[in-house]
This record gives sequence, C-alpha cells and structure tokens, in this order.
Amino acid sequence: MSTSKPSIYQTTDATQPQLQRRKDRARDLAQTLLARTEPLNSADRALLEAVYDRGETFVTLSHLLQRDRKWISRRVRLLTARLLSHEYAFVLRNLERWPVTMRSVAREVYLLGRGLRSASVSLKLTYHTIRRHRDAIQTLIQADRANAPQPPRTSANAQQHHRQGAA
Repeated sequence: MSTSKPSIYQTTDATQPQLQRRKDRARDLAQTLLARTEPLNSADRALLEAVYDRGETFVTLSHLLQRDRKWISRRVRLLTARLLSHEYAFVLRNLERWPVTMRSVAREVYLLGRGLRSASVSLKLTYHTIRRHRDAIQTLIQADRANAPQPPRTSANAQQHHRQGAA
C-alpha cells in the first residue's frame, strides 16, 4: 500500500492568490527599477537590465563580467536600494525645475551615487559649492517627506510609535 505524501512544493487553491500577488509585486518592482535606470551610467544600467529584465543569475554575470559573485550581488543590492529610495525618486521628479548647477550636483550625488569629492572633481566645482547644493537638495527632500501623506496607523504601528516616546 503506497501513500503519497504531499510535497511541500505543491500549491493548494488557498496559496494560489498569495503566490500571484507575490509575482505581481516582483514584476512591479522590476518594472519600477528598469524605468528608473535611465540616469545611470551604462555599466550599472546594463547590470540591472541583465538581472531584472533578462533574469540573469549572479553566477552567470560573475562569469561574463569576470567579477566575484559577491561583488555582483552587492552592486545590484546597492543600486536597487538607491533606485528605490525616496531621495532618488524626488530628484528624478524635480530635476528639470532646478538651476543648472543644482541639477548637475543632484545628478552626480543622488542619481549616480558619487561622493561629494568625486562630484567636485567631475563637475570642476569646489567642494564647498557641491556641499551647499547637496544641503539645499536635502532640505527639499526632507520638506517633501514631511508633507507626504502618512500611512494609516495599525495597532502594531501605533504601539511602536508609542514606545518611541510620542506619548
């Protein structure tokens, strides 16, 4: 008498909607990332397109690029975090409204992820000028974040808010 044990990999009717939602979120995330890659340099853009558009694995990319798999993984993680950040989205939305120098600094520091000193050399501006523009952009970002609608408080969220000393 043989009894077949259910596989842990089998899906039930109850898990189908959850899996579909997870796939939809992953697809939406990939589309968002790919839509935001335009300002990146060609190497970073190609790396993200390989991962999120063509589905290449880090192992495959490490062989193609002759880089360590951990370097590829770290680079994709850092690029993904930057592209999904509030700062990156804010700068993308507002870049064309700003004066030329401020726009150049925003592109170097927030979109390309360069440090202040590197941006200073690249733009042939003083470190002080770069820092001053970065501070102005940071102030705009903080004001935007303060004006953004707050998510509704759940009981867990309210308890955390209470523990942080808001009461």
